[in-house]
Amino acid sequence: MALSPNVYFQTACEGLGHGLEEQIEQFLAVRPDTGLVVIDTLQKVRTGDTNGNAYACDYRDMSALKSLADRHNIGILLVHHQRKDRTDNPFDDISGSVALMGGADTSWVLRRRRMSLNAQLHVTGRDMESRALDLRWEDCRWELEHGETSEELARKAVPACVWTVADFVKRQKCWQGTATELLAAAGIADVQPNQLTRKLVEFYPTDLAPLGIRCESRRTASARQLRLWYDGDDADDDKTGTSPDGGDTPETPSAPSSSSREALRGNKHGLCVATGQPFAAAAAASTGSTPNPHVEVAL
Repeated sequence: MALSPNVYFQTACEGLGHGLEEQIEQFLAVRPDTGLVVIDTLQKVRTGDTNGNAYACDYRDMSALKSLADRHNIGILLVHHQRKDRTDNPFDDISGSVALMGGADTSWVLRRRRMSLNAQLHVTGRDMESRALDLRWEDCRWELEHGETSEELARKAVPACVWTVADFVKRQKCWQGTATELLAAAGIADVQPNQLTRKLVEFYPTDLAPLGIRCESRRTASARQLRLWYDGDDADDDKTGTSPDGGDTPETPSAPSSSSREALRGNKHGLCVATGQPFAAAAAASTGSTPNPHVEVAL
């Protein structure tokens, strides 16, 4: 494979803040048509941090390179290391402080098992849509096999228990009980009740509400009761607020539709699992009054 005549290699250079920027600018003066400078690896051109502040050092180096790129309208690609311990978020794999990613316009993380010909490239940036690209190594280059959009990535990030609850509520139309009882009724295993409520709060505005899944919660003397019902795919105009634990939930959930209210009265899945009574009767018994449809919504 022949190399392009427009590719130049430099095997030695000065460090950042100690002559590297001047070397790059001297080259650009000779070749003003240059569009991309690749530094492999970033750590090779970095100098020691005298004050021991990793974040300050990372921010300083990224700012210097960003300023250089902006002044000359070029791209600077930095090859950098990943941590050995992988996390759920591929961008947390970047070795160093968050200042490295924060100072870059775009971040790419290539994940590949050792000796494997397949890899996944995660891409995110300020002026681009986040993507995950499935790649395969063929003939000394990466070939694209499949790409996922940010919407697809967001959907994959939703835990399976949330989709199970959504499917369960769609089938039953409405349901009332505790988080523990919801886990049993929906057939969800290996999830703790407090984990389920946190996930319902977290993914309500982005994934449950657009599906027409509504939810409310009420604290009784014995436990927190959850009520969930299905009103069809008409939840796009929900107002949202912030719950005490930071999750977004409906500020004023709409009352159940006539079909949902009917299901509450006649469907056993619309009854309070703890008492066997319809939700309205159970709530009235616990509070001594008719329940307000605009109840506390923090799950």
